[in-house]
Amino acid sequence: MTITSISSILFALLVFYVALKLLRRREKREAVRQHRRERSEVERWLDDALSRELSRKLSLERDLLLRALEGAPEPEAVGPMEEAVREMQAKYVWRPDGSVEVLLDVSFEDGTSASANRIFPRSAMPAAVRDEFTRTGAPSVLRPLHFPWSTPE
Repeated sequence: MTITSISSILFALLVFYVALKLLRRREKREAVRQHRRERSEVERWLDDALSRELSRKLSLERDLLLRALEGAPEPEAVGPMEEAVREMQAKYVWRPDGSVEVLLDVSFEDGTSASANRIFPRSAMPAAVRDEFTRTGAPSVLRPLHFPWSTPE
């Protein structure tokens, strides 16, 4: 084999490797987009509100945190997020006008906390929350929140 043949083979392998990497990256982005589309309006708002609070707390880019919360765990975001947050929960409160107020509460390891709230129509609720309201008749439903890459204990 000549040097030209070896270099041609190496070049072809390099082109194949780069094409494969680009294809995988595009598939990963599409999976994240699909994951976001499958989530309810309330779940998307919770991700957005949590990314806003974590951005303030950690001084990291909000887009980076939001991507991690949407299912693409960014290595530079996952560790700081895990270390900063002690507990997260969402409280769904039935309102007399038929809407539901969603309250996000985040407790941080340093003893501080953050919260956000927004009012949604009942139809925007995740199916499990709607079902619990219907089944129990309770005025509120409390749900713990977990990062998408972690499993509940």
